[in-house]
Amino acid sequence: MHWKKGSHRIFNYEYNPFSIIKIAKVDDAGNYSCHARNKYGPASDSAQLKVLSARIREKFHEVTANDSYKIPCDVSGGDRVVWRKNDEEIVLDNQQIYAGGNVNDPSLELKKISHLDRGNYSCETTYRSVTAKSTIIHLHVKDKPLVSLPNQMTEAIEGSNTILDCSYDSYPKPTKVFWKKDDKIIKLSDLTRKKYNGSSVEIPVLVIYDTTQGDAGKYICIVKNQIGTGYSQTLQLLIIEQEKNSSVTGAVVGGIFATLIAILVVIGLVVLLRRRSNNVTNRKPSRQETISNEENDELCNDGRGIRDNGLYLNVGIVSCSAAENIKPTTVPITGDNEYYNLSEVQSSCIRVEELKQYIEKKQRQEELKNEYKSIPNVAVHPTTHAQTKENMPKNRFKTTFPYDHTRVILESNGGSDYINANYVDGFEKEKCYIACQGPIKATVADHWKMIWQENVYQIVMLTNLVEGIKIKCEQYWPSGGKQMVHGNLIIRLNVEKERTAYVTREITIEDKKTSKKRKVTQYHFTAWPDHGTPDPLYLVLFHRHVISDTKAGHSGPLLVHCSAGIGRTGTYIALDALLEEGRTTRFLDIFKFLKKMRYSRMNMIQTANQYVCLHYTLLEAFTMKDTKIRKDKFSEVWMSISTDNRPVNHQRLDEEFKVQI
Repeated sequence: MHWKKGSHRIFNYEYNPFSIIKIAKVDDAGNYSCHARNKYGPASDSAQLKVLSARIREKFHEVTANDSYKIPCDVSGGDRVVWRKNDEEIVLDNQQIYAGGNVNDPSLELKKISHLDRGNYSCETTYRSVTAKSTIIHLHVKDKPLVSLPNQMTEAIEGSNTILDCSYDSYPKPTKVFWKKDDKIIKLSDLTRKKYNGSSVEIPVLVIYDTTQGDAGKYICIVKNQIGTGYSQTLQLLIIEQEKNSSVTGAVVGGIFATLIAILVVIGLVVLLRRRSNNVTNRKPSRQETISNEENDELCNDGRGIRDNGLYLNVGIVSCSAAENIKPTTVPITGDNEYYNLSEVQSSCIRVEELKQYIEKKQRQEELKNEYKSIPNVAVHPTTHAQTKENMPKNRFKTTFPYDHTRVILESNGGSDYINANYVDGFEKEKCYIACQGPIKATVADHWKMIWQENVYQIVMLTNLVEGIKIKCEQYWPSGGKQMVHGNLIIRLNVEKERTAYVTREITIEDKKTSKKRKVTQYHFTAWPDHGTPDPLYLVLFHRHVISDTKAGHSGPLLVHCSAGIGRTGTYIALDALLEEGRTTRFLDIFKFLKKMRYSRMNMIQTANQYVCLHYTLLEAFTMKDTKIRKDKFSEVWMSISTDNRPVNHQRLDEEFKVQI
């Protein structure tokens, strides 16, 4: 018995009738026949072997806009060719845009390329149920910047600070960003910084301080790169006066009434303060007064109880109004006679409207730094799992460990269930954040396993891979055109966009066992200086992008990490949660939330400077006007504006815009 490929004999077998081809290649395709003979005569049969293959030789290509480019793909064996861009099948019906991409001409030609054509491309060929897929080629398109504004008209109240938003999409990186007002360039210098800010590659928005009628006009955002110059559409800025009462009589009556109320309030406060001054240390509060304090302190009280695992905190009920009159006391933190003065920060509950004055007052005496230092940077809960012999090598730093009671437990299936990560509660939400260390080489697979297990779809990264000469984080995502495989998970980078002070990456994760796919977006903030704190404006703009992408109804936690997962990570989580608290209640308790985070993960917000930075960033976030409108809401907003026939000073455009954001 023997085998033939075409007319050439290839195998001789005496007993085994099978022909086995190991690691089939394209050259192995052809007609195979099996021939046998016995005493009664010869017999044979044949079969056609198809070896499917799809191959793209390049991994990366750069092309200039308006040129054409043919992506070469070598295919064989199939009766159908499919091209994909970012994992989505390309429909090749439009011959003005595409050519080729079929069995006779498998290479795909892109005609008159634009920035919309950039992305990850792959080809595949199919025969019956068998498909061969190529590797990915990442196509970069060099084009002049695409510059956009969220709307064509906006209003600002006279005397307020206004932000004119501008975003760009540019490859290569832009070299210059500037604004024009009424066709005249706005030049930023030391003399004009009191009036303007932003207008740079890092911060393309234009911040106008203390707006006046002279700021009204037509604005254009302009971005330059090596290819050319991109212009935004024109933005019309209108400056409106603060609303005034049309009735003089009404104003007078209202003023008199307000004055009387103010006098009564002052008298009441004087009486109240004298009573408290005389009696606060000598008598117990009555039931009626206790209820009143609880009602006043509902937004300020930590509510965690007197002691938790040996950590003693001052949980006496103190209202925001009376806090400044309570004398500081010391309380024990541990049982070894070590004391910390916590009562200095009794008045940490702040009205959002008073945040600026609060910061100015505290900063004059460096009270914010002293407030931060009143909590020791020590572990106050057990970390036994992190310090076992098998888990210690998985920690980036040998002094930063996750607490046992809030650690993320991986589904182990008999293996290790450890990762240096903790759940952290937010404002009225449990386990809505995961704070973790930046992965090291040995934990990249565990990092992706946690992302899949916890249904994470947003990742906030707050460190660069290398800062100075130190490696801060392992690159845990694939580069363009490549993929990573960790266990059952395949990770692919679909799109990477470099923005002002951060990079966004759209990543697909696929489970090989179930073929399920998920899309995850990573927001990589790159403007946090080593051994420093970022510009609050940078951080606020970055945070606004993250929350603008948040999907309603998604139950997965937000994953936040830096290098150790405590300093920058704690600052960002506090910013996100406290903004939600302030917008919901109009009150803030920054110090209370710091303690709340440290219940979940050790040393969250690692330095006093980060704590101070958090205050200024919150101030920036609450006072910065956001004029963005979501794309899917723009037509609805525009219809409302265009059909509003009331006088301009009665059109509540600011309120309408804020509702849509």
